[in-house]
Amino acid sequence: METYDKYNAILKELEKGGIVVKKIGDIQGYKGCIRVTVGTKVMNDKFIKSIEKVV
Repeated sequence: METYDKYNAILKELEKGGIVVKKIGDIQGYKGCIRVTVGTKVMNDKFIKSIEKVV
């Protein structure tokens, strides 16, 4: 899977799960960056489950 395919799949899955992310795109030589701030254990667990569905 190409970088942007993974990037878009991750964004879609996180947004589907109600997780808000900051789409950064390309920055300092890194492609497909997102920024996520996780607050509580429940939020962190939800984030991890969403990411595991894609990667």
